[in-house]
Amino acid sequence: MISIIRGRLWLIHFAAMRKAIGAVYLFIGIAASPVIAQTTHVVDRDGHGSAINCSDATATFATVASAIAAAANNDTVLVCPGTYVENIDFGGKAIELRSTGGPAVTVLDGNAADSVVKFVTGESSLSMLEGFTIRNGRASFSGGGIRISSASPVIRRNVIVGNGACDSAGIYVNFGSPLIEYNTIANNSQVGCSGGTAGGGIGVMATHTPPSGTTTSPTTRGSGLAAASGCSVPGLPPSSTT
Repeated sequence: MISIIRGRLWLIHFAAMRKAIGAVYLFIGIAASPVIAQTTHVVDRDGHGSAINCSDATATFATVASAIAAAANNDTVLVCPGTYVENIDFGGKAIELRSTGGPAVTVLDGNAADSVVKFVTGESSLSMLEGFTIRNGRASFSGGGIRISSASPVIRRNVIVGNGACDSAGIYVNFGSPLIEYNTIANNSQVGCSGGTAGGGIGVMATHTPPSGTTTSPTTRGSGLAAASGCSVPGLPPSSTT
């Protein structure tokens, strides 16, 4: 007999003596654990490519946004080299968005229309952005390159340049604990206002975030990194600016 109770397999061994040959039968039930399906979605500008070869003739997605829309939690979106003029929103999905060739050859261009990439729907560390140049984003207030609000994604090995906002032009973080590591953030500018709270590279507000291995440089206005009162950034005291 096999019983499955609350997802666990209980093995019940029983022996039955057959009178004819005196054999003992041992019944052992084996059940497979549930497996979460994971899919890799490939993006190439010409609409053809595969996870193995971006020159493959296999039909695939032509835009990053369409691949994200099709992805489910735990999926991966792989982006082939090229420049993609898009504004991306993870939409709360626990997915990995990665380039196949790195930031030197894979560009997300915000077309000066909005933040290039947004994490604003409670994303966790299961949401990851890796291996892109993030450029030409514009935000009316904060986060021209990447805007993080009430979320804790992983931002890794990107080059974030040439974005504009009133403040926090490169990356804006407000509530959450994102992991920001091994990025280069430079030449982002204040646009659209005369105020702002500095942080030309990264602005950290009401959060705890570790920008480990990330390099920032001063921009048109303000510092490389600014942390608002009460924020904690490893290596920096609260309310400090570098």
